[in-house]
Amino acid sequence: MSATYAHAEGRGYSDVAAWRIAHEDLFRSDCVAKVLGYVPEINDDTPVVTQRFRLVGRP
Repeated sequence: MSATYAHAEGRGYSDVAAWRIAHEDLFRSDCVAKVLGYVPEINDDTPVVTQRFRLVGRP
């Protein structure tokens, strides 16, 4: 992942480290733990899947 990708999310992340901290905090939150039934363990080996959408036209 690049800083450009992190910034493109539109939440003001200055770099990949800021993106990672914010997402780790979210996935370790009480809200997510309540939905999952546990607090996920996150480390450098945890796979991450991201998606990027591009508007190709308007109806």
